[in-house]
Amino acid sequence: MRVSRRRLIKGSVLLVVGGVPDCADAGLLDGPKVKMLKKRRAYLIAECERLDRLWLEAQARMPSHWRPGPKFMNEWGEMGGPLEGWPAEPSAPIKLRNGLWLVRPSPRDLRELFEEEVVEVGREAAIDTYRTRIRQLRNRLRAKRRWESDVGMPRTADWRPWDIEIDSIDAQLQSLLGKTA
Repeated sequence: MRVSRRRLIKGSVLLVVGGVPDCADAGLLDGPKVKMLKKRRAYLIAECERLDRLWLEAQARMPSHWRPGPKFMNEWGEMGGPLEGWPAEPSAPIKLRNGLWLVRPSPRDLRELFEEEVVEVGREAAIDTYRTRIRQLRNRLRAKRRWESDVGMPRTADWRPWDIEIDSIDAQLQSLLGKTA
């Protein structure tokens, strides 16, 4: 389950407030509205956990060149550098001035390379190379997204409705339970 600090704090507050037996109106703690909200919240958290499992299973099956990995490769073929989320193109890395090969170029990397190449080979040649590289990156991204869609890998937006409703329920519970504290 994706437990954010916010969700952990809200849940902890609800447990502490909900567990106080000497509240003035202790009957409200076990009221039907509170029970219904807690039941719905548990269901939504279970749905988030289900999405988490689906994502992890799909991530484990994802081809390695689409998973986050090192950005560079040295002359001996060893990968290194910062981890990048951009899909790799191991069959066509870009040779850099520093002797490394750029395996996971980002749009920003490609733009910086374009600016360097304008000075070296001229604008027209640099534009052609830049367009080719951007097209290749787009094709890799399309292929990755198509694969994710085909295997049913959840997207970040799939959690959003559940998170919004959990936050709403937490606010309602805090409001209801806060009246008794």
